[in-house]
Amino acid sequence: MEVQILPFDAVPSPVKGVLLGAATAESNWSWFVTLMQSALEPGEELVIAALLDPQGLCQCALPLIRNGRFLAAATSCYTTEFSPPLRDEKSAFLLGEGLARKCVVLRLDSLPDGLATAAALLSGLRSGGFATGTYRHFANWHEEISDFTAYWKDRGTQLKSLVHRKGKRLESEKRLAFERVDLRNDLDRGIGLYEAIYAKSWKEPERHERFIETLLKNLGAAGLAQLGIARIDGIPAAAQIWLVRPPRATIFKLAHDPAFDKHSPGSLLTRWMIGQIWESDGAREFDFGRGNDDYKKLWLKNCRFRYGVIAVNPRSPEGAWRYVTEVVPTRLAGQGFMGKIKRRLTRGPR
Repeated sequence: MEVQILPFDAVPSPVKGVLLGAATAESNWSWFVTLMQSALEPGEELVIAALLDPQGLCQCALPLIRNGRFLAAATSCYTTEFSPPLRDEKSAFLLGEGLARKCVVLRLDSLPDGLATAAALLSGLRSGGFATGTYRHFANWHEEISDFTAYWKDRGTQLKSLVHRKGKRLESEKRLAFERVDLRNDLDRGIGLYEAIYAKSWKEPERHERFIETLLKNLGAAGLAQLGIARIDGIPAAAQIWLVRPPRATIFKLAHDPAFDKHSPGSLLTRWMIGQIWESDGAREFDFGRGNDDYKKLWLKNCRFRYGVIAVNPRSPEGAWRYVTEVVPTRLAGQGFMGKIKRRLTRGPR
């Protein structure tokens, strides 16, 4: 087995095939094409660390961003989960061992807790002489929905009352309509609808201004992105982008026009989209992406955390510096030591 680091836009077909068959939308080839085209910073290059057998077949692939001598997970401020197709624990371990010979510093983030192949990758890095520190990255609210009717019945009274009251009034007056835009055949209209609503919303401009358009083009064409629109009086009032690869579905981006605040179009659209994706697409595992916003716990019951890793070769000068300044503090923070030190300093001498 051999580990190679390959430019993303020049990978051989066996490597591309592994990513095309990935289990989630954010580990699919189209997702990484989107990052390469719209979300890289100056000096960054998208690469794939691939474990290849003697016949050139790819056993597992790890998309990374290279910036000079440093490697990091191919993630961005938009990533909700980094779960690359590492295939199995043995392959992931070998990939980690090989990577330890090819870099000095490796950063990973947005990793799902409990992913066995990720743990094996870190074991391989440590076997190759790396030191690692892990940290909690961000919260992710989620729930498995086996029956949509039972799911909705189990929501809190406040949410159900809001959706029922606002929706019933609009529907009785025939003022409310929903649409799932077919991004495969109606892409330009879909992009225009989303961007028009986003421009009217309370949200700041996107950090990478071409990202959403590029995502809808690439993942919409692949059937991995869904766009939902709520209209009130025929006017687009709310929009949501979902990433869907059954059994998984993630609400990825949302916006609404504040002129319709009193009608709660975002909440009305959320319930409709969950129902549509559950029934029509067969998704059963729903999550609300990055962050611990209060409204998310109204919709989904469970909270988990993504985590990050800093891995370094402490035998190199750069790695030794990063070990002292990053790995050790990360380990101490994970054990609660830093909080104890800060509290003791705050109290002062006894």
